[in-house]
Formats: sequence, structure tokens, C-alpha cells
Amino acid sequence: MLSPPELYPEHIEILDHPARFKVLVKGRRWGGTVLGDVWIADGDIMPGEVRMHISPYLKQAKKNVMPFLEYLARSIKGARFNRSDLQLEFPNRAIIRLCGADNPDSIPGEGCARAWLDEYDLFKDQGVWDRIIRPMLTDTLGEALFTSSPRGRRKMYDFYLRGMSGDPEDADWKSWLYTTAQSRFIDPEEVVSAKRDMDPVIYAQEYEASFETGGDRCAWNFSHDKHVTDHGGVIPPVDQCWIGQDFNVAPMLAELAGYINVNGRRVLHFFDEIVIRENANTDKMATALQERFPGIRTTYPDPTGSARGTQGTKSDHDIMHERGFAVRAHAGSPSHKARLAAWNRMLLDGDGNVNMTISPKCRRLIEDCDKAERNPDGTIDKRKRDPHALDAASYGVEYLHPILYRGVTRRRSA
Repeated sequence: MLSPPELYPEHIEILDHPARFKVLVKGRRWGGTVLGDVWIADGDIMPGEVRMHISPYLKQAKKNVMPFLEYLARSIKGARFNRSDLQLEFPNRAIIRLCGADNPDSIPGEGCARAWLDEYDLFKDQGVWDRIIRPMLTDTLGEALFTSSPRGRRKMYDFYLRGMSGDPEDADWKSWLYTTAQSRFIDPEEVVSAKRDMDPVIYAQEYEASFETGGDRCAWNFSHDKHVTDHGGVIPPVDQCWIGQDFNVAPMLAELAGYINVNGRRVLHFFDEIVIRENANTDKMATALQERFPGIRTTYPDPTGSARGTQGTKSDHDIMHERGFAVRAHAGSPSHKARLAAWNRMLLDGDGNVNMTISPKCRRLIEDCDKAERNPDGTIDKRKRDPHALDAASYGVEYLHPILYRGVTRRRSA
């Protein structure tokens, strides 16, 4: 007969945390189901309240969670488990329902007090949260728990970053990450044995809860631990700063960078970004730059901006020049390979030195470093993700820190 789940301090920390949206990234057999079982039934369950467990497939919910709900039905006077509707029914008409993301249209659109989304990275439809579950929590001010082993940088990765960001906009979110080696349920020797037997990428996913991906990342040397920092709020001196620009219309981006001294070394630091999402044009971007960073007047934009404009007949370079900016660009666009080689060398050179860092404020740039991938020929795969922020930032990096010398044929001073 099923016995009550055994909780450990790590479980209790997550259960007791006040965050509305909790994200647990975990290795295989860490104890995510134990945590979810307790969380979905924890606390006072109000009359008529609805709580839901959602697995990638309904048959997984039946296998993994139904035994616990049947145990509760036997343990709580007046409660019963309805096998036809797959829900635990309490005497006060509250219910805990089992659902499968394999048929999203079958998930009732009613108000929900708690939603446990288990193994979210295995959901075929990664939009279930935005389209179905999040609206169900609005009227009730409901809560959500995400538990999953990662499968590359999919939606679970976005959730995890929100819970780690420290951004006031993400104050409702909190994330945890535990590896299989930290599990109380697994013999440590078994983890060592699995590492010997398995493909390293699959092992990292399943046992180390690592957001490994089979794709070929554009920023292959990028890591949050090494490169995401605000250096205690340090802003580079204005005369050491420059702007990287991408003239795409929606969104249009500018990445702000400058050189600072870090432990006696000159480091390029991206300290802020401007994103214009709607009705963007180069004049608007020039105004935004002048208002927020009035002393920074050197820009390294997309070289093709000399030939095309986002407004009228003037080129984007012409507009920036007329607005008082010094425009620095190659005559022709550097190849994707040249830009990515320069970018990654600045992230980490052959001696292991970090020559470039990124502030947490540059969220689009960090996302591009995480998610943008290359085609087999080394070019940027823009079918999956068009990394406008990485484009904007890397034009200046390649211009100033090229791997191979490139002759500069266009320089226009303000």
C-alpha cells in the first residue's frame, strides 16, 4: 500500500517558498514527483477549488500521480477518486484533476488555483502555458509548479531564467536546480556508473540537469557564470563607450558597450540595450540614444545600413550621421563566421581569459547568446531564431577585435 511521501529539506524549502510560480529543474530520480504530489495537495483546499496536474501524456499522469490521489481518497474521510473523470473529489466539492498535454483542447478552461506542469520540456506544444494554463490562473490568482529535466534551451529554460533573474518584473518567479548526484534516492555509485556508460550530452541532460543542446550554438564560449555580471554597477567611461546597432524594423536594437578595468585587465562590457518593438525607425533610435546616453556618439552598425533605409530615401547610416553620430562600418558585411569567431574569442580566448562581459540588463543579448544556433556551414541559422541583439553587438566586436585583419573603407565622423 502506498505510504505518505518522504520529504527532505530541499523539498520543504521549495514548498515553503512564497513564490507564486516555482520552477524545479532536476536530474533523473531527484524526487520531483514526490515534491509535486505534496504541493498539489498542500495547504487549505477551499470549497469548489480546482487544482490540476498536467503531464506530457495522460497515460503518464495515470501512472505517476493517480496512485497518490487514490491514496488520498482512502485517507481523507468523504473523499473519492473518480476514475472516469480522473479526478480526486473532496467533500467540499474541490477537485484535483489529472490532464495530459498531448490533447491540450481537452484541458478545461476553468479557473484553477494550482497547476503542476510536470516534465514541461517534453510537452510537444510548448505554448500550453501561455495559451491555456496561465489564463486559467488569472481569476483565482493561482499558482504554478514546473518540474522537468531539461531538453536543451526550450521553454523550461526560459522559466528557469525568470526565476533566477532578480528582475522586479519576475518577482513572482523562483527557480531551483538539483542534479541526480544530489538525490537522496540514488546510490552515488550508480551515478558514476551511468556517466561511464552514457553519451556525455545525454548524461548532462538526464543526470546533471544541464541545459545541453544538440545544436551548434553561435556563442559557444558563453556561460552565465563567467559572462553575466554588472561588475557592481560599474558603467564604462563615456569616452570608452560605443553603440552596436541592428536596423531591423521590428524590433530595432542598440547594444551599449564600453571598456572597463577588471583586475588589471581591459574588458569590453555590454552594460545596457535599447529595444524599440513597434513602429521602429532609425530616427526614433537616434532620439532614444541621445536621450538615455547623450555622451556616446560612436556607432558600429550593420554595414548594409549604408544602402537601405527604414524610412524615406536616406540610408540608415545617413540618418545616424545627420543626427551627430560617428558611423564606423566596413564597406561590406563581414561573414557570419568572422563575426562569431571574433565574438567567441572575446568571450574566452585561447589562454582562458574572459575579455567580454554582459550586464543582466541586456536581456535580448543574453537570450541570443543562449539560443542562437549555427547551420552546418557555420552561418547563423535564422530560421529558428533571428538574433538581432547578437547581430547588433557583434558588428562592433568584429570591427574592433577581428580575428583576421580587414581593411576599413568607410569612416564617417560626426
